[in-house]
Parts: sequence; C-alpha cells; structure tokens
Amino acid sequence: MKRTIPLCLLVVLLTLITIGDVHPAQSQSVVIGVVTDGPYERHPDLVERFRQEATALLSIDFDVRVPEDKVLAGDWTLAGIGGALDRLLLDPDVDAVVALGPLASHVAALRTNLAKPVIAAMILDSQIQGMPRDGDSSGVPNLSYIEATHQGRDLFAFREIIPFDRVAVLVPAGLAAAIPDFEARARAHAAEINVEVQLVPVAGSAGAALDLIGDVEAVYVSPLFQLDQSEFGELVRGLVDRRLPSYSWVGAPEVRDGILMGRTPQTFGLRLTRRAALNLQRILLGEAAASIPVEYPAREGLTINVSTAHAIGFYPNWRVLTEAELFDVDIETAARTLSLESAVNEAIDLNLDLAAKDREVAAGAQDVRLATSALLPQIDVAATRSVIDEDRAEASLGQVSERTTTGSARLTQSLYSDPLWANRSVESSIQESRELDRETLRLDIALDAGVTYLNVLRAKTFERIQRENLRVTRSNLQLAQQRVSIGTASLAEEYRWQNQIANDRQAVVDAAASTKLASIELNRLLHRPLEERFTTEETELDDVTLIADRDRIFGYIDNPWSFAAFRDFMSGEALAASPELAGIESLTRAQDRILVSANRAFWLPTLSLQADVQNRFSTDGAGSDFGIDLGNFDGLEGLPDVDDLDWSVGLSVTYPLFSGGSRIAARSRAVEDLAQLDLELEATSERIEQRLRTALIEASASLINIDFSRQAAEAARKNFELTQDSYGRGVGTILDVLDAQRQALVAEEAAANSVYDFYIDWLRVQRAVGRFEFLQPADARRAFFDRLDTFFREFEDTR
Repeated sequence: MKRTIPLCLLVVLLTLITIGDVHPAQSQSVVIGVVTDGPYERHPDLVERFRQEATALLSIDFDVRVPEDKVLAGDWTLAGIGGALDRLLLDPDVDAVVALGPLASHVAALRTNLAKPVIAAMILDSQIQGMPRDGDSSGVPNLSYIEATHQGRDLFAFREIIPFDRVAVLVPAGLAAAIPDFEARARAHAAEINVEVQLVPVAGSAGAALDLIGDVEAVYVSPLFQLDQSEFGELVRGLVDRRLPSYSWVGAPEVRDGILMGRTPQTFGLRLTRRAALNLQRILLGEAAASIPVEYPAREGLTINVSTAHAIGFYPNWRVLTEAELFDVDIETAARTLSLESAVNEAIDLNLDLAAKDREVAAGAQDVRLATSALLPQIDVAATRSVIDEDRAEASLGQVSERTTTGSARLTQSLYSDPLWANRSVESSIQESRELDRETLRLDIALDAGVTYLNVLRAKTFERIQRENLRVTRSNLQLAQQRVSIGTASLAEEYRWQNQIANDRQAVVDAAASTKLASIELNRLLHRPLEERFTTEETELDDVTLIADRDRIFGYIDNPWSFAAFRDFMSGEALAASPELAGIESLTRAQDRILVSANRAFWLPTLSLQADVQNRFSTDGAGSDFGIDLGNFDGLEGLPDVDDLDWSVGLSVTYPLFSGGSRIAARSRAVEDLAQLDLELEATSERIEQRLRTALIEASASLINIDFSRQAAEAARKNFELTQDSYGRGVGTILDVLDAQRQALVAEEAAANSVYDFYIDWLRVQRAVGRFEFLQPADARRAFFDRLDTFFREFEDTR
C-alpha cells in the first residue's frame, strides 16, 4: 500500500510534465493574392465572398489572409491584367493567386512555369478558350482552373424555350481579342445544334455593342463585368426595345436586372467562390493543383423575368413555367397589394353576400315602420261623381240629382289595440335579430376572407417549395449524368431521375393551380374580377394585426394551468359578445311579447275612434231643381233645412266572444315557440363555447408544433444535403437520395403548414369570441386586456 501511493504520484507527475510539454501548433500563415478583370461595380462583393469562404474553410489549419493590397484590379485589358498577375506571382509575400473574372482566369490559365499555385476560377468554355487539359484536370503544375459545365448547354436550353436560328453572343472585347479564331471556334461549337452565331465584342459601351448586333433572333450575354450598372441597364433596354429575347450566363442576378432568362441560380457566385476556396484548401494540404478536376457541375435553375417577357411579347408555356423561378411576376399589379387586414376590410366593404344582407336589414326597418303606422291616425279622402238615369232622379222628389259631385274624408284612430302594439314590439325585436344576423355574417365573411388570404399565402409557399424541389431534382439528374459519364452508375439511374422530374413537374402544376384557385376565391369574397392579379404581404408570427400584444397572449397559453383559466375567460367573452346569442335573445323577446298578447286577447277589448265628413259639392240635371219646403207643411214649421255637409264621430269597443278556439291555439303556439327559443339559446351557447375551446386548443397545438416542425425541417434538410453530397461523391445510392429528398420536401411543407395552421386557428379563435382584433379600436383592445388581468387576479385569489 505504501508503494502504491508514490507510484500513483509518479504517474500523475509524468502526466503533468507531458501535458506541459504539449503546445498548440501555430497555424501556418498563408497570404492569398487576388486578381480581377477590373473594378466590379455590379459585383462588388465577389472578392469579399471569396475572402469569407477561404477564411471560414481554412481557418482551422491555416492563418489565411487576403490583404487589400494583394487584391489587384486589372484595367479590362490583357496587358493590364497580365501585369497585375505578374506582380502577385513575383511577390514573395503571396503564397497563392486566385483569378476572379473571365479575362483574369483566361490569362492565368494560359501561363506556364508557374512558381506558385494559381486558381483560375471562371473559365467559360475550356474548349473554345483552348485551355490545357489532361483527363479531367489541367495537367499543368501549380494550375487549377474551374469550368462551370452549364454553359455548354446554355444555347441548347435557350433554343428549346425560344426557337431561333441566328444568335448574337456578347463577349468581353478583351477575351475575344485574347483567343485566336474565337468567332470561328464559337460558330463551329454552335453549328452542332444548327445555330448561326454572330460574335459581338463588348468593351465599356452598351450603345456601341447594340450597334454591332446584326440580323439575329436572340442574344446570349456572357459575363460583361466591365459594364457598370448604367451601361448594363442601357444594354437591357436596347434589347427589349428591339424585342430580342436574351439569355445570361451569369443567370439570376442579371435576370433580376432585366435579362429575359438564365439557368444559373442566384447563389452561383457564392458557390463558385466556395469551390475556389475548396481547391485552395486541397492545394495547401498537399494535393497537386494539376490533378484537381476542372469541371464544376454548377447547379441549374431556370429563371425568367416576366416583365421583360411581356415587354418583348414572349409568353412561356406551361412546360417552362413548371420549372422556372419568375421575377417581376407581379409587376402589372403592383398597384394592388393586399395584406391580411386590407383583405378582410375590403371583404367587409364589398362582399356581395354582406351587401345583400344590408338590403335585408334595410327592408326589415320598413317592417318596423309599417307596424308603427297602424298605431297612428289613418286619414282617407275620396271624391265621387255619380250619374243616375233621369226618371229615377225626377221620381226622387229632389233627394237625388241626375248628376252629383261629393267629397268625403274619414279619420280612424286606434285608441288601444294590444295586437297592434304587440306587432310593433315584435317587429322591433325581429329587426334587432336581423341586424345581429348581419353582424354574424360580417364576422363569417371576415373569417372567410382571412382564411382564404392565408390559403393564398400557403399555396404560394407550397408552389415555391415544389419549384425548389424540382430544381433540386434537376441538380440530382446532373449528378447522375456525371456518375454515368465516369462509369459509376448506369443509364437506369439517369432515367429514374428523369421520371422523378416528370413527377415533380406535375406537382408544380398542381401547386400553381392551387394558388390560382385560392386567388379566385379571394377575389370572389372581395367582389373583384375573379382573375384579377394582386400581390400579397407575408404575415409574420408576431404580426400585431393578427395577435395584439403577442407575448402577453402567449404567456397565458404556455402552460396547462394558465391555459385552462384562459379558456374559461375566453368562453365568457365569447358568450357575452356573441351576435348569435343576442339574435336569439331578440327573437325570444319578440316571442315573449306574442305570448303576452295572446293571453291578453282573452279579456282585453280593442278601442278605436272613427270620424267621417261628407260634402255635396254640386248637383245638376233632373231632380236638381226640385225641392220641398218642409216649413210650408202644418206641424213641421221650424225644422231646419238639411245642408250639403254631413259628418259623424264614433267610438268603437270590440271584444270577440268566440273565435272558434283560435285564441287558445295562438297562446299554445306562443308557449311552444318560446320554449323552442329557450332550448335554441342553450344549444347555441354550448356550440359557441365548444367552438371557442376547440379553436383555442387547436391554436395552442399548432403554435407549439411550429418549433417542432421547423426543427424537423432543418434536420431533414441537413440529412438531405449530407445524402446528396455522398451521392455526388459516389458513396450514396439513388434510393438514399430520393428518400432524403422526399423527407426534406415533406418536412418543409409541414413547417410551412404549421405556421399557416396557427394563423388560421387564431383567426377562428377571434371569430369564436365574436370580434377580430384588427377590427377593434385601441380602447376596446385595452379594455379586453384589463378584463383579462382582472379575471386572472380573481382566479388566483380563489386557488
């Protein structure tokens, strides 16, 4: 035991000594020089991208620096670029040189006897440019160049979309001058697809280049980095004015600037500089630059500028649209932009169903006026012109003239009639119910518009995801074609990817149709032309339009205890604000008044007042001048003569003694109707509370699922990238890639779905409560939170 302790101490001491002798290895310092064709005004971040990629990739093993004084810009001439390259090659502080640009890459790649590693990062076409080649690499000591393999298929892809026989190819003037027989080589290359080429050298003037373009049907634009933004814009406008379809080697960045189309994605510059950094890493780790493969299978994805397409009269067919990313697609409708709030408000203002309900309410208001009018005085006037036969007039002894003109008026006033008063009260309550029905429809229309707007966003997102998935499948096809070309895969693998592309294009068509259908439905709700186009604004999770005071609301639903209390509070809010319940209560008041009137009918009479006045204005014809003076008769002296004016006033009291049992039936009917409404009120209350609680639970679940689905999508994406990389290196199988791609697609769709599911669930919560936050004034929202805080304080006191 005594020997064991000293032995342990010795081991510990030796260990500490050993650890103390181990020092972190100092990273080797590496200085990289960069030469460009000239100042890149339109691509100012190209050098910085390379610096970031090289630093990030090599920082573990090397202390990589790309000093500003080692970044030399040529003057767009071969001599100027060659001089900059010589300075870097002779600079003892520079360990390696990277040429960024087509001219600089061409000059660098044709150098021999290189004293230090050189990477020419942008060779356009090694065959036309006469680049050295030994198998799949340069074969030149210290030389590695990168040839993006897409450009060889550009003219073919361009011609597939827009048929042409003659094309102008715009190239940097310096590059055209540097390559012997450049035009002859380009023509021979294009002749393989039966296309005639006109080579147009471009210096610094877009106008001069446009003047050189002859009788062609299309224009291919190679990298023209020497053109600044103004000159490039002039070039684009000139091509559009001539209605010439254009294709960009640079791809998406220049398509955004107005070129019609290209197949290079927006990330090409990033991927190219990353590839240059990877080649640099391989060289610094000891691999010979001459043995590094030169072909760079660039990822392709067709992009089309819709504004340019419309300007030159080109309309892509469905086959093209299924795979293309469209820029400026909403340029024609930029004036009409819809947000969630504006879509809902527009629906409330313009929806035809709601407009029809407004008319119904307006018509109902007249029913109330009609019921009121029966309680007010009724005055009727009449004028009569009567003619009777002559002998009857003569026989009447002057009482009736052959022709008589009279006028009369009648006043009728109900002094008390319970049925009339009941009818007015009932119609008022029914009108309240109509107004509340309109409020119910308004809330339903608002919900429909909000949900449909979100479905438009969802459909657009799904369409974007499907288009991106199609581009990924195309890149996998290119990997498969590479594998076939080097003998590591059979043609069956290439055919399998072609089959997958066809399936993915069908999915794109279906997604585009869904977007169109959702847009049509939204336009219908907004009473717009059904196929009118509009742009949309994305709705974020913390959008105050959708969720006012988001953090406070989420704080009440982030645990089961507070969420249960929150549901109780919201149920009370829903029941208190429900227009459905208020409408039934209005009908109940009407039915209750009907029952009161039915009971009163057994004992309460009806009182009315009636007054009549009649005047005889004229008489003529037989009998009109015959009269008897009653004062000449004995015993009738002193009686007044009857004049032409008659009037009467009467008071009427009416009480039905027997009505065949109708009063009993009316009372029984009123009792049953009232009982029915009570049950409907209770049933509706249950449905409203169930709807509210269900919507809240669904919203809570969809909110929680957002993070989970995003995590799943991120994991699926990383898994696919690893699987795709393995497949590209010949390790993975096509089944592995297909499965990983499918999982990534499903996971990304689920992640997008989870967000829109929550948006829609929360809209349904607001509908269940009976008010939408973005339709409420600020003081109403503050009052809501005051009630909520009070409820929770009282709830905690009762625990």
